[in-house]
Amino acid sequence: MARQRSFSLRDKFVLYFVLIGVSILMITGVVSYYTFREAVRDRTFDQLTSLRIEKRKQVLRFFSVQEERLKEISILFHSSRKNTNVIDSSLIFQLQKSDITDMFSGVWILEKGNQEKPILVYSGDSVEFLLKIPQNVTKKLTPAMAEIKSGSFYYIDYENSETKDIASLYILYRPTKGSHYFLCSISESLITDIMYEVNPDNGMGTTGETYLVGSDMLMRTHSRFHPNSVLNTLVNTEVVVKGLQGISGTRTVNDYRGIPVLSSFEPLCLKNLNWVILSEMDVKEVMQPVYSLRNNLLLIAAIIATIIFVLAVFVSSTIVRPLQKLNAAFVSIAGGNLDVKVDSDTSDELGNLVQAFNAMAKDLKTKSIELEKERLRSFQQFLEGQEMERRRTAREIHDSLGQLLVVLKMRYEKLMKAQVAENEQSTVILDLINETIIEARRISNDLSSTVLQELGLVDAVKGLTQSLQGASGIHFQLKAEGDFSFITAYQSAYIYRIVQEAMNNILKHAAAEKALIVFTKEHHFIRFSVEDNGTGFDKNSYLSGNGISNMKDRVRIMGGSIDITTFPGKGTKIEVTIPCIKND
Repeated sequence: MARQRSFSLRDKFVLYFVLIGVSILMITGVVSYYTFREAVRDRTFDQLTSLRIEKRKQVLRFFSVQEERLKEISILFHSSRKNTNVIDSSLIFQLQKSDITDMFSGVWILEKGNQEKPILVYSGDSVEFLLKIPQNVTKKLTPAMAEIKSGSFYYIDYENSETKDIASLYILYRPTKGSHYFLCSISESLITDIMYEVNPDNGMGTTGETYLVGSDMLMRTHSRFHPNSVLNTLVNTEVVVKGLQGISGTRTVNDYRGIPVLSSFEPLCLKNLNWVILSEMDVKEVMQPVYSLRNNLLLIAAIIATIIFVLAVFVSSTIVRPLQKLNAAFVSIAGGNLDVKVDSDTSDELGNLVQAFNAMAKDLKTKSIELEKERLRSFQQFLEGQEMERRRTAREIHDSLGQLLVVLKMRYEKLMKAQVAENEQSTVILDLINETIIEARRISNDLSSTVLQELGLVDAVKGLTQSLQGASGIHFQLKAEGDFSFITAYQSAYIYRIVQEAMNNILKHAAAEKALIVFTKEHHFIRFSVEDNGTGFDKNSYLSGNGISNMKDRVRIMGGSIDITTFPGKGTKIEVTIPCIKND
């Protein structure tokens, strides 16, 4: 089973702070971005609509002026005409000197039913008579003359000139008086000049344009992107279709180039013509400030997120550091070290928690010390009772069992002397009685060494080493420097039992060939050590049994210290230091 990854409290704090900060930044950034984008989009639509309306007014004003000029020409004609084929010189003079025909590329005066032969053609500064109208225009004149009403105008949509690659718009006027018709041609360049305006101050940038589209979905003014686009560039877009349907509005669509644009459109009705006027600007250029804002927001968000991360690490470390100290202190207490204290310089909830922990640790240490004292006191009483019981048992064995065995031996020897013939079995029984007496004395001595009571600690240990050496074959050597007669009885008993336990461990576990016991007195301390050349052991993996625990407890009762030095294959050395207590 895969181990589940755990996150520290500090990591969680940092993660939460960063997530909250980044979430707020994202929400704020997204709202700001979309709000700004919509504001730019709406502002651009408003600008395009304003420009479209202004251009529409200019176009309508331009054609209105041309209609008035055509009316003036009709008035001049009727006032100067003498007969059908004669034109008064005053009309020619007025046409040449006035600006009435400045916007016209040609003017024709026609008679109904004879439109192919105008009675006057005015082009620029020249007057020509009996010249034909362009054939492609003549085809549309007959239905136009039949449809036009008295006192009204009729527009003939763009037609390419027969001699020049220039498209022209024709306006037909039928006066209320007379039977003549007046026809003028207007070059598309004049209308393009109205639409096509490159002005950095008009808010249209480098991609904005206003243009006209006819009912055939072909351009009626030049595009700033496509040269010679009049009657050549097809604008089959959604907004053109809606404009031809009489609908006006704004929309984001792909234009005639296939590029996304913001478009403001409306129908432009010139008498009988159905055109659409459009003001458009590329989305890419319109949204350039939005994209810049987006990039700036991302950069600012990254900077702020980094700052939030640094602050989160700092704040979380400040919050978690006391908790980490508390956790380390708890681990230390769990390991048995009660002498711990956590420092804190805050007075908030964490500071209160640290103070409560320190008070708990101090109280726990006090109770632990008291408990240890009580345990050692109980153990001391146990050892004293055990020692008294050993002495009693030893006396019982020595006084009762020992004497009985001696009497038994004496009577058995007397019995054997009275017999004539010596029995081999009787000799075996006598040897067994002797061994039993020796063993009883040994057990009595182990339980309570009479040498310890009579001759002192060093001689008792010496007797112990001689006894164990004879039984085990291990060479025990004893060195004692100084006078130890001042040691109290209970200290002698404890030291003797410690040495005895150490020597028993050598016999049971060390597999040693020799051992050294050293006693020294230094100032107010008694030092002794038991060292062997046996197998030793690893203290890190060795679990001390009752023998070593009893030795440590006896040393603690006497207020001393014990140090065990051992390595696998290098033997063991036990060193004990005990403060002197003189025997009163």
